[in-house]
Amino acid sequence: MYINRGARARPQFVYVARIVGLEKRDNSRGIAMADLDNDGRLDVVIANQHGEASLLRNAPSPAAASASWIGLRLAGDGKQCNREALGSTVSVNVPGRPVQLREVQAANGFSSQHDTRVHFGLGSGVHQKVAVSIRWCGRDEARYRLAPNRYHHLQH
Repeated sequence: MYINRGARARPQFVYVARIVGLEKRDNSRGIAMADLDNDGRLDVVIANQHGEASLLRNAPSPAAASASWIGLRLAGDGKQCNREALGSTVSVNVPGRPVQLREVQAANGFSSQHDTRVHFGLGSGVHQKVAVSIRWCGRDEARYRLAPNRYHHLQH
């Protein structure tokens, strides 16, 4: 497991498996990320072939405690857009920062599925509503201004 420290950092990627408790080796078959306790931090579940699943709880560090986030659960109407809104794309725009883009997906690789909610880390200092744009199932586009640090349920 590596942490990305940003494009300008050297080294950019740092090995952190030992720090996060991944010292035991196994033949892992899948990984899923989900905010299991709805605190805005993504947790990780790893399916291991020869043992129990590994759960990595994302506990806040002092540096990350002030970081903002936003999460969305999308629901299609079942006619123009499937009920899970799979294939919909969401972009979040915070002034002065790069636009972030996610697609609602049901699967991610072998033997695993992430939470279908989309999650965006916004960084520190974001307290005002943020601009969110959704292209519902590749068709209609809708724009919203939503409060950070919570999950929103939006319907098409």
